[in-house]
Amino acid sequence: ETGRTKPILIESESKLIERLQVNEFLFSAQQARNPLPMLVEKISHILEMLHTAQTQADLYLQDLQRSNSMLTALRQKNMTLYEKVQMCETWKMRALLKIASNEFESRQNVKGHTKSNTGHRLYLDSLQYSLKELEELKFAHQQQTEALLEKVDE
Repeated sequence: ETGRTKPILIESESKLIERLQVNEFLFSAQQARNPLPMLVEKISHILEMLHTAQTQADLYLQDLQRSNSMLTALRQKNMTLYEKVQMCETWKMRALLKIASNEFESRQNVKGHTKSNTGHRLYLDSLQYSLKELEELKFAHQQQTEALLEKVDE
């Protein structure tokens, strides 16, 4: 009666048209005498789906923001812990060097000090020093020994 013989269909590469069965709906709606109630129902269905999707997107966004803030806090905590570890490592190295230099220092004038007749012994086992720290200690010991030898030569 309207003069239309070929139904209007949507051509799209989108999977959404297929999932929502839009073309099937359009075909059946155009066959009906009064397609308006069917169109209103389909539009309300699509709007409801959009609302649900928007609500889920908002929740995902909130979760993402919460995760990002937690990540930022964890990064900050990690940096703080790293700085503390560096401070502890520096203190440990200074303590090791001080212990070693005290061991090799001449201490005849220190009250209560008795000279060992077996030479210098510095036990560092169970202190968990790294190879780098022990190399630094070895270097410091060599410098100390060279300084003592220079004093003796004078």
